[in-house]
Amino acid sequence: MQISEISADSTPGSNTSAFSGQIEMQYTFFLEKFLSITRYYALFQSVFFLILVLEVLGFFCFLSLPSQSFFMASSLAIIFLTAFAYFVLRFYFQAKKPEQFLGLKQEFSDALESSIAFEKNSPNYHVSIANALHKLASYLQGKEYSYYTLPQNFSTMQSLISKLSAYLHWEDVQKMKEILLLSSIEKHVSLVKTSPTDLEAHASLAGAYLALSTIYKPHAQSQGLWVSSEYFSEKMKKKFQQVAYRAVEEFKILQDYASEDPWIHAQLASLYHDLERPQEEILEYETMMKLAPQEPKVLYRLGVLYFQQGHTSKGLRIYEKLKKISFAQAEELISFYDAYSILEQEIP
Repeated sequence: MQISEISADSTPGSNTSAFSGQIEMQYTFFLEKFLSITRYYALFQSVFFLILVLEVLGFFCFLSLPSQSFFMASSLAIIFLTAFAYFVLRFYFQAKKPEQFLGLKQEFSDALESSIAFEKNSPNYHVSIANALHKLASYLQGKEYSYYTLPQNFSTMQSLISKLSAYLHWEDVQKMKEILLLSSIEKHVSLVKTSPTDLEAHASLAGAYLALSTIYKPHAQSQGLWVSSEYFSEKMKKKFQQVAYRAVEEFKILQDYASEDPWIHAQLASLYHDLERPQEEILEYETMMKLAPQEPKVLYRLGVLYFQQGHTSKGLRIYEKLKKISFAQAEELISFYDAYSILEQEIP
């Protein structure tokens, strides 16, 4: 059996007999409680913002009064008092919110443990909890855009409401997904520790790392949705790289046991692409070409990489080979002939 076949049965989120309607109820309960907590904090921000706006407007209104000094002084004092109260409460909530998220996750995990029929600390026990945590995180995918919905008569304004929703809630949703997926990884690591040479355990752990890495990439931008600029920050990039390199290591372990499985090389090539390591990506596609010499997608991607990295002669050989299999893809490939620019390279 190839690793790709194993992973199809063991990737996070797979259904197991241990999960029943009771677990689905726990998913619903968790989501409702999480949405309630995060809406409360958004309401806090909105109320204080509205109060400050009204107070500032009141201050400017007092400017037109004949004896304005007393009212202006009082108005300024109220504005500063409101701002002070806001920052004090905000710092308090910033410290409290992560604790609430962790408590909510622990509450969900405890409910899982009481519902799972497998023996505690057995392989199936760890896999079941890890899969459930991953599935719960997947329910939060894109949730930041759908906190608030308008009646159908106001559907033209829904895009604006979705942007506002994402602005208010993206960070909370991101943090909760991170907590859940890290907990899922912990369970997979526990399984690996009990069975260090179990390929299924390593495949599951690699898949868990991949799942975590995806939350640090701005997928919503490709759908025309608002995306926070934080997704393009160095901090987010560093987080992605750290997790992606852990996934690479797990796939390398799988490669040692199944070096001729194209799925492993495809996963490594994808990771190297995201990590902007084209030379390693080329090596993986060269291996895939040896395993599947007539696969047009592999040939096309390898040819593009050759041209982009300045390996023109190799790119042309791939072009000639691809032309015999898929003329349309070969014509598209040759458009990358000038993708490598010597002006962009450092000349010694």
